[in-house]
Amino acid sequence: MENPIFQQLMIEDSNVMMSDAQKDFVITHKQIMACGSMAGQYLVEMAYKLKHMRDGRLYKAAGFEEFRDYVEQAIGIKERQAYNYISVTEKLPQDFLIKNAGLGITKLGILAAADKDDRIQAIESGQAESANVRELQEYIKKLEAERDDKAEQLSVFQKEKESAKKAQEAAEADAAS
Repeated sequence: MENPIFQQLMIEDSNVMMSDAQKDFVITHKQIMACGSMAGQYLVEMAYKLKHMRDGRLYKAAGFEEFRDYVEQAIGIKERQAYNYISVTEKLPQDFLIKNAGLGITKLGILAAADKDDRIQAIESGQAESANVRELQEYIKKLEAERDDKAEQLSVFQKEKESAKKAQEAAEADAAS
């Protein structure tokens, strides 16, 4: 359910009378949203830099034998997390990442693993932005199940069509003889 007070406060209308607390809320909310967007952009940029570090083996110049050693010791993240970041850059187009950086790396990872049509539907429906991580995963699974059902229905239809065609050809052959 939408919050009507929040909706009213977010309307860009200087004629709306707001209390000092409401004005402070609006300013702070907009700052939080801007920070979240910048954080997403920086996470995507970090993902590209991790990929560059790994692909160029630049970590060796600092005495690290393995990429894993570099990310765990110098950056303080687990190797698996570094590869999650890199995976997003390898599976999603750069313009998509830039446009959707505010979703965060976890949601982008879910979208990267999804079918392109499911990814587009999740973005266009607003689910990628409004849903939490678990809800987004469930939504993608639902889309995958629907696509699989449609593919199975199409397969059954094509088999029935082929069977009907063979039956028609057999009937025509019997009628001709």
